[in-house]
Amino acid sequence: MICIPIQASTLTELQQKLKKVPSQADLVEVWIDYLPLTVDAKEVVAASKKPLLIVNKPKREKGQWTGTEQARIDRLKQFAQANAKYIDIGIDTDVTLIKDLIRGKKRSKIIVSYHNFERTPSAKTLEKIVKKGFRLGADIVKIATFAQKREDNMTLLNLLKSNKPLAVMCMGEKGKVSRIAGQMLGSQLTFVAAGDQNKTAPGQLTLKEYQTIESIIKS
Repeated sequence: MICIPIQASTLTELQQKLKKVPSQADLVEVWIDYLPLTVDAKEVVAASKKPLLIVNKPKREKGQWTGTEQARIDRLKQFAQANAKYIDIGIDTDVTLIKDLIRGKKRSKIIVSYHNFERTPSAKTLEKIVKKGFRLGADIVKIATFAQKREDNMTLLNLLKSNKPLAVMCMGEKGKVSRIAGQMLGSQLTFVAAGDQNKTAPGQLTLKEYQTIESIIKS
């Protein structure tokens, strides 16, 4: 699935951006840590014609959330109860809070994610992270690491051999290939920006760049 990330500081801005989401997108990722707490979850979900993937990122995940961890999870639960398609929660979140979120969901699917903005750990370490994510109750485990060398792409892509529902990608210039190859090898999600000004991670491709590279590969 192609997922377009959106960051907006007001409901009106979010609604405007949602209207401009390209038709090629399968999902829209909304960073609710950018939105005021007064914005109602049901309004956000209703504003999108596309299914939503909701994230509420703290500073350690390059987000804007500054409240308590309990309040962060409570906010995510509001969107789970509003039937957002996917809810993303970092694997470094307290286990009790992750389980609380899973108990509080209705039809939403849970993505347990691991981010490393500095490097790509060893295959053995990543395999342990994947196993932990599914033990916690994830429907999908997402792994996003920074590629210091080209070989790091293969470390992540090899995880897909397990045939488990994974979303894997390397960040950074040297990780761009993983964003195309991962999708072709079975990664559940790839994140592409609507335009250059909308990128939310280093090395993230725009939709136009993604489509150009994909068409060259398939031709």
